[in-house]
Amino acid sequence: EGNIWFGTNNSHIYYSNSFGMFWSLQATSPEVNSSVVWFQFLLTGDATGYGLTSGSGMLKTMNLGVTWSSVSTIGSGVISGIAGSASEMNKCWYSRGNEIYVGLAGLNWSLQYTAPNGIYKHMSNNQTGSSNVWAVRDNGGISKYTGTNGISIISNEIPEKFSLSQNYPNPFNPATRIRFSIPLSRGVSEGRGVLTKIIIYDALGREVQTLVNENLSPGTYEVDFNGSNLPSGVYYYMLEVSDPSAPLRVTETKKMVLIK
Repeated sequence: EGNIWFGTNNSHIYYSNSFGMFWSLQATSPEVNSSVVWFQFLLTGDATGYGLTSGSGMLKTMNLGVTWSSVSTIGSGVISGIAGSASEMNKCWYSRGNEIYVGLAGLNWSLQYTAPNGIYKHMSNNQTGSSNVWAVRDNGGISKYTGTNGISIISNEIPEKFSLSQNYPNPFNPATRIRFSIPLSRGVSEGRGVLTKIIIYDALGREVQTLVNENLSPGTYEVDFNGSNLPSGVYYYMLEVSDPSAPLRVTETKKMVLIK
């Protein structure tokens, strides 16, 4: 759309709306390093999209970079890349070390993937059409997101209640599937859906990976989990459904065993 940004390590982002002919400064103080810059793809004339910039910390803008404010992140080290999905407009990611974190509109971050080796150096997404996101590592490894975390809807029939099924196979090595159901009930809109999370924990209760973190409409779903980068042992997976605009919160947890 003719808007160009690039970050620096001097508490500023440079901005041009003239295809690079003229540039102006946007202050990012107190964040010194703003080397990574990402903006949600906008429809022409739409000024509501948000942008993120990061280095050691992260800043967010809701007005195309006129003002920036700090947002919380998790993990440690320098953030090396930010990307978003063209088909899932509120979903975004950042890479940090050998890990990738997912959030909604730059908030509510959770660990989604840990690379088996290498350190992430960059992330990129397709601007229009495809939901694909890529992240590259310093050892030549490439990670690819192809949309909705491998979630597939397996039934058009609306279930009667919330449910979380036992993973299968169980025990597993290294991949398994988890089935869960979202009914049409108070606080669950058939169109908008409800915020649904599937989170994996180890035997000590530490979060290992977030498989699902998005609004889902009523239906029965399956999601794949691959534990190839984890040691053998007992793990737990939790279904959490909530809606801040309605008195709705559902949680259910089950145990699974990874044997290598």
